[in-house]
Amino acid sequence: MNFIKSPLNLRLLNKSLCYKQVRYFTQLPSLYTNAESSTNSIPNYTNSELLEFALERVPQVGFTTQAIQRSCLSLDYPDTPEQFEANGGFELIKHYMVSRRLKTIEIVKQIIKESKSEGKKLNKDELLKLCFKKRIELSESVIGKWSEAVAFLTTSESGVKLLTLELYNLIDDFLHISGDKSADMSWYYKRLMYSKIFTSTEIYMTQDKSPKFMDTYNFLETQLNDVKAMGNGLNNASDLIKFIGKNLIGSINSTGRNI
Repeated sequence: MNFIKSPLNLRLLNKSLCYKQVRYFTQLPSLYTNAESSTNSIPNYTNSELLEFALERVPQVGFTTQAIQRSCLSLDYPDTPEQFEANGGFELIKHYMVSRRLKTIEIVKQIIKESKSEGKKLNKDELLKLCFKKRIELSESVIGKWSEAVAFLTTSESGVKLLTLELYNLIDDFLHISGDKSADMSWYYKRLMYSKIFTSTEIYMTQDKSPKFMDTYNFLETQLNDVKAMGNGLNNASDLIKFIGKNLIGSINSTGRNI
């Protein structure tokens, strides 16, 4: 009895019981698994996992419901989830934009961690360029179908909202992880200009035939350097407004020629 009453032994006993309970419950079948799944071997994937598998089909059939259907068939999935039947294309595009944004930040954070362990520290400009480059790299496999996806999104209000929101989130994440905490007029300038750079780089990439998209990465590098140089030369709000207007008009004209 004295052994059980010892505070240390009680903690060890409770820990042991909890461990056994965890092991017991982890051996139970999933609540989302059919009782016959063990005999029929029906796969059990989340919607996010199905959409991720579907991205592998995008180079062949685009960001479409068909990509999801083909993915389900290849995975021996019994049926395409009902919510994807009517709006599969939109959900696949949304998954792509959100997941690639988050994955980019994850990759950059890992690079920052590795650099610190080696005694190196990347400055804001280096981190920003890294963010853009890593995000563009994640577009390589599906860029051939991206212009179709954008055209599809622009046909609906919800699609335009998705494009706008995700572009804002992307640039905001880039500036945050690069350590930019500006709160003056340059806050607007940077978001507008970097949004323009990302969209124009994607447009350029859709037509790039160079090996490993080398021309696209050179284009991106030039754009980032130009904005940095011009931004450093802006002395007041009037200069900033003129610069933004000039670049946005140039971006619109460039986009129009490439659609």
